[in-house]
Amino acid sequence: MRTILFLSLSLLLVGLVWFATPVNAQVIDTSLNFGPPLDVPLYLSGTFAEPRANHFHGGLDIRTESREGLKVYAVQEGFVSRIKIAAFGYGNAIYIEHPNGYTSVYAHLSGFNAEIAQYIHQLHYQKESCNLDEVVPAGKLKVKKGEMVAYSGNTGGSGGPHLHFELRNTITENAINPLLYGFLVNDKMAPIIHNVYVYPKDDNLTGPVSYAARKTTTGYRLMKDTLYFNTDTITFGLHATDKMENSGSTNGIYSLEVLVDDSAIYRFHMDSVSFAETRYVQCHVDHAEKVNDNNTVYRCHRLPGNNFSFVYDVQKNDGYLAINDSILHKVVLVSKDFQGNASNLTFYVGKSITSNAFKLQVLNFDTVFYHNRSNTFYGAGLKAQFSENTFYNKVFFNYDVDSIQLKNLQAMGPLHRLHKDSEPAHNSYSLSLFVNEVPQHLHPKGVMVRIDRNGRIKPYSTTHEGSWFTANPKEFGNFTLVLDTLPPVIRPYNFVAGAVITGKKDIRFTISDNLSNIDTYRATINGKWVLLTYDYKNNLLFYTLDEHCPAGELNFELVVTDKAGNSATYMCTFKN
Repeated sequence: MRTILFLSLSLLLVGLVWFATPVNAQVIDTSLNFGPPLDVPLYLSGTFAEPRANHFHGGLDIRTESREGLKVYAVQEGFVSRIKIAAFGYGNAIYIEHPNGYTSVYAHLSGFNAEIAQYIHQLHYQKESCNLDEVVPAGKLKVKKGEMVAYSGNTGGSGGPHLHFELRNTITENAINPLLYGFLVNDKMAPIIHNVYVYPKDDNLTGPVSYAARKTTTGYRLMKDTLYFNTDTITFGLHATDKMENSGSTNGIYSLEVLVDDSAIYRFHMDSVSFAETRYVQCHVDHAEKVNDNNTVYRCHRLPGNNFSFVYDVQKNDGYLAINDSILHKVVLVSKDFQGNASNLTFYVGKSITSNAFKLQVLNFDTVFYHNRSNTFYGAGLKAQFSENTFYNKVFFNYDVDSIQLKNLQAMGPLHRLHKDSEPAHNSYSLSLFVNEVPQHLHPKGVMVRIDRNGRIKPYSTTHEGSWFTANPKEFGNFTLVLDTLPPVIRPYNFVAGAVITGKKDIRFTISDNLSNIDTYRATINGKWVLLTYDYKNNLLFYTLDEHCPAGELNFELVVTDKAGNSATYMCTFKN
């Protein structure tokens, strides 16, 4: 049965003061004597552990003057321990293990030095695989400190030319903030505070109230300096960003501390993160604010399902403040970057039954889920199963089904509106749709898709059992089942069939798929496998002419398959 819940809370924000205070930066350990990975100044476009959509950033994004091909150097002696070549994610990446217990990672590379490039090339042909994720035998590819090992690039999921650089603990593989070890970055700019957010104790019942800061000659202020609430327990969120010299990028902050009556009740600092825990970013910041307004609002409190174990070193009452007495409490929020530049925001809070800032809110929901339990939900031809700790908090779960069918997508069955896209999910969950309109011979072509608020389509790997189609999304939103019966499209890009390709560096194709996305691609010359590179950002697939392209008339065949199993084949002859 659908339940209607009314909540009335109120709040009056009367004032807030911000000022920049220089403080000592973090203690930096230079004893490991790391060298720089580039021979240009380290200007950052991404800081360590800054919040991304569904993960903490694992390293530093170092600007490469908006171009590719800068020389990348080993920061310490060691050996290449892992090589990863992929169309997505880190793109081309190498891992160098050092004798001091750390491993350095260099990602989005465009190429490698001659020795490493030859080794990678041999691996590709040995395994007949375009993608690699290989552990390299210890000592096979030794490097010296300062040796050129690669060239910077823009491969994988990179949004522009840069070097993604990491330090990891070799044993635990946890990412460590490289700035702790003497990598010098010029930064004298304090973080900027944009808004303060105020939450009641049960913040999933009503959204927070935010107040914009404005800069004055003495810092940042709001209209007044005292906040009154008609509830017993509150907490805060801070929309803060950081910038640094010679970079137009907006970055994440390093630490945030909350002091009440001069005593710390909450503090985090970003020194290390575990990749196994990286999705906790969705509760470290306010995920709804990130999705709805693209604002990074750092929660000054810990949600019940937040089991992130690395960054919080002070937590009293999980960052919640009781104001059920008759006195005003002084609150100071201290936001810092790694270099110690700080922005402090000071205000006072108290209780008043006459405050009325929180407005009446009506919540429509079908059931209530709890973060520490497994949960199952049944809808109209839908079944969703959530494991324990999928949610970070108590969730008032909403579901609706729309009879609309998206004919332009060959949709089968209705559109299921599963809760809201601003609700984060820590784990993937099992989502099954019952669609009996699909003929049995087309069951393998059924693809579950999610349609976001901008109309973009995200397909999921889908299995079927009878008329039940199952996928494992990590998001909520609008889902339906579509049929993907069309193969990918392959078109020659820089040559024509029968051409003489002597003198060319490569031959290229544009490839695209209408729905389920490209899954595999394979090319042969005279029946023998050749190496392809996939640049998905530009829909390009290319073969760089190598020793496997002999002289003479050659028969070339390319097969591209999408994730629904539809294949396209391009065959031609050319002369070399």
